[in-house]
Amino acid sequence: MPRLYFTLLLLLISNHFIAQDTIRVNIDLGGTDTELPWNTLTNSENGQIENLLSMNGAATEIDISISDDFNGTNTNGTLKADADLEFPSFATGDSFFGNAIEWNGATQETAEITLSDLDPETSYTIDLFASRLANDNRESQYVITGSTTTTLLLNPADNASDIVSAININPSAEGEIRIQASAGPNNNNQFGFYYLGIISIQYIGIVEAVEPALILISPTGREYYQSGKTPQIKWQSQGIAEVILEFSSNAGKTWSELETVNALSQVYDWIIPDLDSKDCLIRISGDTITKISSDNFTINNTDTTACHIVVLGSSTAAGTGPSTLDSAWVWMYRDTLFQNDTRFTVTNLAQGGFTTYNILPTGSSIPVGVSQTVNVSRNITQALSLNPNAVIINLPSNDAANGFTVETQLENYDLILDGLEQLEIPYWICTPQPRNGFSDAQKAIQTNMRDSTFTRFGDFAIDFWTNLATTEDNVDDAYNSGDGVHLNNAGHKILLDRVLQSQIPDFLLDFKNEGTSSQQDIKYSPLVFYPNPTSDFVMIENLEPPFAIQIYDVNGRSIVQYSNYFSNRIALPISGLQYVKIIKEHSIFGSWVVKN
Repeated sequence: MPRLYFTLLLLLISNHFIAQDTIRVNIDLGGTDTELPWNTLTNSENGQIENLLSMNGAATEIDISISDDFNGTNTNGTLKADADLEFPSFATGDSFFGNAIEWNGATQETAEITLSDLDPETSYTIDLFASRLANDNRESQYVITGSTTTTLLLNPADNASDIVSAININPSAEGEIRIQASAGPNNNNQFGFYYLGIISIQYIGIVEAVEPALILISPTGREYYQSGKTPQIKWQSQGIAEVILEFSSNAGKTWSELETVNALSQVYDWIIPDLDSKDCLIRISGDTITKISSDNFTINNTDTTACHIVVLGSSTAAGTGPSTLDSAWVWMYRDTLFQNDTRFTVTNLAQGGFTTYNILPTGSSIPVGVSQTVNVSRNITQALSLNPNAVIINLPSNDAANGFTVETQLENYDLILDGLEQLEIPYWICTPQPRNGFSDAQKAIQTNMRDSTFTRFGDFAIDFWTNLATTEDNVDDAYNSGDGVHLNNAGHKILLDRVLQSQIPDFLLDFKNEGTSSQQDIKYSPLVFYPNPTSDFVMIENLEPPFAIQIYDVNGRSIVQYSNYFSNRIALPISGLQYVKIIKEHSIFGSWVVKN
């Protein structure tokens, strides 16, 4: 592997010594367990990382992004690369791949990675490595384009020692270098598989001394941890090589060391000890800086409470849009809940492309002419088999994209939610999300379904629309991932905040411990309601006056409101699919969907 060696040059600028030296940036493509300061790009379709870390731990201005999708990630590379490469097994064992000939229903003749925010006046050396345990020729071609173009060939088959290098290449005037991967001319694999696993960038730059800094992110206080669970101690640091992690169970009177770890890792998997204390603290120290949890947190070794939340949905819940899955709302929600309280776990069954039909109960019939199927491994039946304490459903726009009416969606929701209501399992329904490129008819479905979601589910509807949409009901540019359909990191952060604002953990603990809650009142009130379906009226009995009645149409528009009823029995005229709500003391006391 070519190496660049330079004499260290010290410069005195504004009375601060800075060093000009070789800077190296290493990127592992496809990795899941990469160790810092290696950078990890896990998303082979639209992944991106800003401000890549250099191997000395300092952030650079270099960004990386997938500008032409790969087909996926391969994990059958060598784990025993030549020691001279200085590439660890976690990086050599995986790679992104594409295929020139259809495989598994997909073809990806080329794929491309773009390095950006480079200095056009600086020359960069780029080393590429890929490995795939195989016997045939899987030669991969890399066309590297900056201000000039270089073509490189590498056979990843059983590769443990070879790299290819583009030496002293300058970026384009826009500060970009593009690496296009494809099958090489000697590739004889039947599917034309090609691979790219490691990108190593070297250049001469200014390395400025970094002022040491350390911040403790978690636990900061008031967390609730159960013995044997494994939350993470999290921190942010710069200019510090190692940190010492310590724990106190008596409000800081005494401390015991957990471990000394690499400061760049920023996280430490902590197995909670077997003890019972409400006076726990974490202390982290590095260089001359020490940080302590700002408040006590609790460890309990007898509480076996478990609250399991299952998420159903399509691509937004499945993590499409953000630069990494860690920035998708379900992943952030799962991490946030568990980091604050280990009683909570989240299972994600979402899959891109889903509509309400795909998550119907197993055995549901699909109407003639509807090209949808029930996915038995990711539907409501599967969710119920996991014994959830709550279910969140996030279906942003695919129903409207397919022209499924609001009435159809709500009828599907009736079937989806029936099992939850019978088992008295609370659920939260996310509104649709804005989407570009819709016709007026599709936009009408979206906005009417949004309003209907608020109307039908009230406090148990989660707002995934407000501030994300323009006045034309498109995705606001500030939150558009680039395809007009999915939200970027900032958009997913808003979704996370909206779900957190629903206070599902507090609700579930009250529901679990006390058996009473506002949602229980809504869904399981003692009122008698019949007939449903109906042809002309419904009868409501066991009312406790005074109360008010509100009736809404399928689009969430108020049809009629009756106030100050003092009877304990009432017959209501009904026409078409409508909602009936009973309001008592400004709270929803009963709620139904009525069908003809």
